[in-house]
Amino acid sequence: MQAISRAEFEKRKKETIHKKPHGGHAYVSKADDGVYQQMNEQERISAQFMAASYDDVEKRKDVGGFKYDRSISTDNFASYHNPTSGDTYAAFRGTATVKDALKTWLPIGVGALSKTGRFKENRERAQKHHAKHSRAGGKNYLTGHSLGGSLSREIIKKDGSLYDHAYTFDEGTSVLSAPSWKAAYDCSSRNKGKKPDWCTKMTRMRAGSDAVSGSGSWAYGSKTFKTTKKKNPLKAHDKSIFLPKG
Repeated sequence: MQAISRAEFEKRKKETIHKKPHGGHAYVSKADDGVYQQMNEQERISAQFMAASYDDVEKRKDVGGFKYDRSISTDNFASYHNPTSGDTYAAFRGTATVKDALKTWLPIGVGALSKTGRFKENRERAQKHHAKHSRAGGKNYLTGHSLGGSLSREIIKKDGSLYDHAYTFDEGTSVLSAPSWKAAYDCSSRNKGKKPDWCTKMTRMRAGSDAVSGSGSWAYGSKTFKTTKKKNPLKAHDKSIFLPKG
C-alpha cells in the first residue's frame, strides 16, 4: 500500500465518511432540521459514531475507514478504530432502557454520575479500547448523546491525558448541585482564571430548543444550533437531529 500524508488522509476521510463505503455504513435522519448543515466536519464525523452507539451490539457496522471492535464493545459502548490513521472513537450510548433512567438521571442531576456503576463500567471499557487501539500520531475521541454525552464529559475529566477531545450531543447536564455548578463555572467564560485542561477538550453541541441539555447550556464550551422544524423540546432531544437527511 502506498503511504499517504496525514493531510491527504484527512481529505479522503471527509470525502467518504458520510457515504456508504463497501463494508461501511453512514447514518441518516428522516428529517432535515438544519442542524447538520451548521456543524463542522469533525462534528459531523463524531455524530456518525454517536448514532452507532444506539445500534444493536451484534449489528453495528464499520463506519467509513473505521473498524468496529465487537470484542471490546457492549450494548452501551462502541469501540471504533482506523488502522490507517490511528484515530479512535469511543462512543457511549444514551438512555435506551428504564434501567438507564433509574440508575443515572438522579446522579446526573446532583453531580454524582461518576459514582455510578454505569460510569465505572464505561470508563473501564474506554480504557481497554484506548490500550488496544491508540497509536502514536493518531487522535483519540470520545462521543455520546444525552446520557452518553454526560459519560463522555465525566470520563475526559478523569482520564483527560488519554483522549484528545470529546464531542457531545444534547448532553444531559444539571447545575442544580454544587459539584455541577462548579464544573460548569470552571469551564465557562465567567471564569477569568485558568480553566481545567479538560474544559478545552470538549465541544458540547445542543439543539436550541432541547429541554434536557438546557440547564447547563452556557457551560462546557456549548455550541447551540438553531433548529428549523423541531420546536417541541422533547423532539429536539432526538439524536437524529444531528444527522444528515436521508
